[in-house]
Amino acid sequence: TLYSKKVSFAPNTNVFSQTIMNQTVRPICQLIVFYDGMCPLCHVTVRFLIDRDGYDKLRFASLQSEWSQAFFHQHGGDHSLQAVQVFNGTTWFSGLPAICEIAQHLPGIWRYVALLRQLPISLQEWIYTIVAKNRYRLFGKYDTCKIPTLAERDKFLDWQ
Repeated sequence: TLYSKKVSFAPNTNVFSQTIMNQTVRPICQLIVFYDGMCPLCHVTVRFLIDRDGYDKLRFASLQSEWSQAFFHQHGGDHSLQAVQVFNGTTWFSGLPAICEIAQHLPGIWRYVALLRQLPISLQEWIYTIVAKNRYRLFGKYDTCKIPTLAERDKFLDWQ
């Protein structure tokens, strides 16, 4: 199910730093995007976002990583593989609301994707569920999570 859930963490700021698994994460801009690391569609989407993250606001972590599991345990996110998850420092977003939250931080015309928030929740859930349930059938599935290139590793919290 799609949601946005507010949590008590780093109030009044979208830039946050945290210690996860005895590792201090440098201040990371504004959003952490948790994606299915075995999904080719998700990888294409992450690469798309990296290419368009001109303001360096996004960081990424695979839902399957130990780093993500520890983060979810500490901050109450839903670590199921059914939907993309986004954390902005105070609020969790899942599914289409997560995609809208990401779009809001992109430059140019991509910001307009956030207008999908205006759709009724039931329609948002239907659209996202259709894509999520069929992503492996349509795009395949990796046996392991893909490794980011050296140039991309700063964007991936679970590779630092």
